[in-house]
Amino acid sequence: MRDHYDRAPSREPREMFDAICDECGRKCKVPFKPTSNKPVFCSDCFERMQGSNQRRDGSFGDMNLQRQLDEINYKLGKILKMLEPKAPSVYNKLAPVKKRAQKAFEEIVAKVEDIQESEKTEEAA
Repeated sequence: MRDHYDRAPSREPREMFDAICDECGRKCKVPFKPTSNKPVFCSDCFERMQGSNQRRDGSFGDMNLQRQLDEINYKLGKILKMLEPKAPSVYNKLAPVKKRAQKAFEEIVAKVEDIQESEKTEEAA
């Protein structure tokens, strides 16, 4: 039976990806493909942060919190912009046309009512 301290059998070497450390700006290699969602750290910065910022629950404290908040705000702004009505200037241009169409409609209704009234008058006579 294996002791839980035994190392797993060696694996094939991991593929390493080029990256730039978000803390110090140096080029480094990491065992995962970097994305814009999470910060990337060189081994020196990672070790330094683990020693100074790691909390009991295993997560990092306020590390890069402002950068994450800025990114969330930026993305939220893009989402809100997508939710705005499209081409509000078109609506503004159509407002006078709508008013003229409403006025013309009301004039037609008035003329039809006048014609109906005159027909009733002629029938009564």
